[in-house]
Amino acid sequence: MIPKLDHYVRLYRMQRNRISKTDISAWTTLTKLANLLNKKQVDLSDKLFGWTDRNDSDKNYYKYSDEFINYLSASKGVLGL
Repeated sequence: MIPKLDHYVRLYRMQRNRISKTDISAWTTLTKLANLLNKKQVDLSDKLFGWTDRNDSDKNYYKYSDEFINYLSASKGVLGL
């Protein structure tokens, strides 16, 4: 999901007003799917809160989770979702 969101964010930064309607449509669909995935992740995190100990293996999870949320936020901001 992150590489796909990255693709559209970079495409938008390069083309801004010239980005095709096809790319906007695909980006909108991807962003909506990413938003649903984020909601599922939040629900799961809420259910597991306090159940597992945080350790070094969690660092990668939180790194990618933060990166995912940053791309999702940027996409939602640009697309007005």
